[in-house]
Amino acid sequence: MAKPAMRRAPEYHMGQMFCAGARLGLALCFTFGLHAAANSAAAQSNRISAAARTPPTSPLERGAAAVLDRLAYAVEGAESSHGTDPLMWGPDPDGPQGPMQVSTDAAEDVGGGNRFDARENRVLGRAYLAQMYRRYGSWPDAIAAYNWGPGNMDAWIGGGRPFDRFPPAVERYRMRVLVESSLGAPRLRLVHLRPRRPAPDPHNGRAAIARLYTPIMRMSEAVTR
Repeated sequence: MAKPAMRRAPEYHMGQMFCAGARLGLALCFTFGLHAAANSAAAQSNRISAAARTPPTSPLERGAAAVLDRLAYAVEGAESSHGTDPLMWGPDPDGPQGPMQVSTDAAEDVGGGNRFDARENRVLGRAYLAQMYRRYGSWPDAIAAYNWGPGNMDAWIGGGRPFDRFPPAVERYRMRVLVESSLGAPRLRLVHLRPRRPAPDPHNGRAAIARLYTPIMRMSEAVTR
């Protein structure tokens, strides 16, 4: 006589349902994880600043791209020793930050971006330097405006460019960037810039700067235009 089929316990069925649910949950987690990773990568790509995505806006900038690269590199050296200065990240979140010392206002002027990312900070600084060049049409003026601010630069130019009202620190900054970018340096014979017997200077170096100002500006303009 055949034995009746054994009825499976409810616990067995519940176990099967639990295993199936667990497998489904793992599959869903894996699928959602891939989707989230793809979205994260896309979001990170979208966070690249408008300055990085925007091509040069004028033929003048396109023609001066090589010069812009050299000057931007020299500016970074003057601002942060090429990103090695530990003080390049300041306490003021809206103030100058990073390798190119880009402020909130400067970043917004070129489309905005993450100034606290070193790579994007360099992109923003380069874009801002290019904007200053388009604004003034002169690399020496663009470098000075990058350091001093376009508002101060506009006021100084509007006042007739009085030499005695141009800050010595900005003069030194501008000359450093021009020399380190090698614009016009071979023709200036920099080895002869320092007098062998310097005379007493009651103006704390301004007399020497005044002697060098005209030839440096003339030669740098001749090279960069």
